[in-house]
Amino acid sequence: MTPINSFESVGYDVYVSSNDVETYWSINAGQLVIIDTGIVFEIPLDLQKHFLIIAMVKNKSLVTHCQLAVETEVNDPTYNGSVKMVVRNISDNPVFLTKHMKLAQIVLQLQWCSNLE
Repeated sequence: MTPINSFESVGYDVYVSSNDVETYWSINAGQLVIIDTGIVFEIPLDLQKHFLIIAMVKNKSLVTHCQLAVETEVNDPTYNGSVKMVVRNISDNPVFLTKHMKLAQIVLQLQWCSNLE
């Protein structure tokens, strides 16, 4: 996976990288796959107690046209491993992921806590 971020953006676009597939990657009908994004977030210790949800925002065209559902969310700010995406093919046909196809967007969100200072 290849994350892309612009200076003004609050999220990271996640694409299928050329390292992941040679030409395409097939996900069979009804199949659930776990895709390692290779993206790791290191949250400063003083912020870990207050915040952070790492959420995958679905690419609407991916759901509409390809019938793929992205089902990943990380709620543990102390998790420092690579973020994984759970992707399910909700169609009756195989879906093919191709190089540079946008799969989702990773967004870092503040989780409201009553003890924020």
